[in-house]
Amino acid sequence: MPAPYPFVHAFLYPPGSYHEPCEHQAINMAAARNAFVQGINAIVHHAPNITLEKVNPFMTFCLAVFKSIHHHHAGEEAVFFPEIEAKLGKGAVSDNIDEHHLFVSQLAEFEDYLGRSKAGKGPYDAGVVLEKLNSFTDEVETLDPARLRAAFTARELKVIGDKVFKAAMSDVDYHIVMPLVMVSLNPATPWFPPIPLPMRWAIRFYFSWKHADAWEFGAVDFRGRPRLPLPASK
Repeated sequence: MPAPYPFVHAFLYPPGSYHEPCEHQAINMAAARNAFVQGINAIVHHAPNITLEKVNPFMTFCLAVFKSIHHHHAGEEAVFFPEIEAKLGKGAVSDNIDEHHLFVSQLAEFEDYLGRSKAGKGPYDAGVVLEKLNSFTDEVETLDPARLRAAFTARELKVIGDKVFKAAMSDVDYHIVMPLVMVSLNPATPWFPPIPLPMRWAIRFYFSWKHADAWEFGAVDFRGRPRLPLPASK
């Protein structure tokens, strides 16, 4: 699917409420994917205009986008999907898992190219960047709140959500993934990511500084103000 990509609508199965446990899982997943949409669209926007002195920080930004996607996928496969399949049955999210594995295989060569460009071991070519992005497959959406509501109690979903969040935050790269997420947010879903305000301040004023020159390419600034036009929703 050619970029730029549209947002996944945060309320896929109306009426949707972020505070309703069964709706929350699908809405939260959509919000996470929209952060990746923002990151990829920012790459598309900036790629043709990167000057030589900006190649290194732009490659850092690009690699951060895909490291964030890897981190999200790993958390889903290690914690979230097994919990869902324990109730819905083995194979209930197999399409999601297959899509993850296909995406990883597509991404490996691209990440190698980005790493070589960042290290100065090969020339930067905006055409290659855009061609690779346009070759990626679409995300598979199978998390229907109605299915969750039929199989899980609100308490069970809360426990699963807490497990996923704890696992995600236990191995996240605060200098790469968290700043990337904060400059790739959708202003329409300010509750994502579900982290406390002091942590947002720490990311903005401390953790972001290690790669500060990379975050200028984000779709929003650290205050959530758009730098680029927001995409439509599909």
